[in-house]
Amino acid sequence: MIVAITDDDYVNKGPYRPVFQIKKRIHMLEALRCVDATIVVKDSLQALKEVVPSIFCKGMEYADKILPEDRAFCEEKGIVILFTTEPSWSSTDLLRYYESQLG
Repeated sequence: MIVAITDDDYVNKGPYRPVFQIKKRIHMLEALRCVDATIVVKDSLQALKEVVPSIFCKGMEYADKILPEDRAFCEEKGIVILFTTEPSWSSTDLLRYYESQLG
């Protein structure tokens, strides 16, 4: 499995983001036995074009949010789009939880 990681400069989720810098995110993912490689990208379309995978997998929270250009590329190349059913470990949710405990 190849995991694409959004470069720090392109993470647009608010101030002090990303919580974990790119080197830490790479290290955490590459520690997983199921991860064969990681690539750093600016967006999902770049990842699709660089890897041209047989399957494009996103979290369930993206089920209705696949970008039209990503969908078109996948259709053109015969890439299957799938969504995980595993729980999300969103740093945004973790931060919200932490803030709620302080407040």
